[in-house]
Amino acid sequence: MSRRGERWLWAGALLAVLIALGFSLAADPPGGREAEPVVTERRPVPSAPAASPALTDYDVRRFREKGLADPARDILLDLMARPDLIPDDPVLGGTMFFVEGESLVLSDRWVLATYEDGHIRGRGLYEYEVSEDGAISWRRMDSYLD
Repeated sequence: MSRRGERWLWAGALLAVLIALGFSLAADPPGGREAEPVVTERRPVPSAPAASPALTDYDVRRFREKGLADPARDILLDLMARPDLIPDDPVLGGTMFFVEGESLVLSDRWVLATYEDGHIRGRGLYEYEVSEDGAISWRRMDSYLD
């Protein structure tokens, strides 16, 4: 094919694309009409399964025998009373404390606790042990600021 024929072929292809684009814009101009809402079928959203208890029935019985009436709650309350276990210093005059509603007993030896002072927040992984008389001892394993 000659160079001139090739140019006519490209010009024709370009013209065809421009015509197609023109028809497309004429049929649905941008911003010219509002898009019609798409109606979808509403289906019920399944709720997330409840978190399984972190303490097994065996753990609960064992801790009750050691004197904890409500083991998971008693463990968290004991930790809440120990802000000395928080490794980070408060800022801007705040006071560090554990956030009970955001702290979790993970197992019969671990708690993931959130702490804050109203300005900064952090989390810590704490190991605990319940003695035969029901006393709880703590050790911070790791922590970080959010």
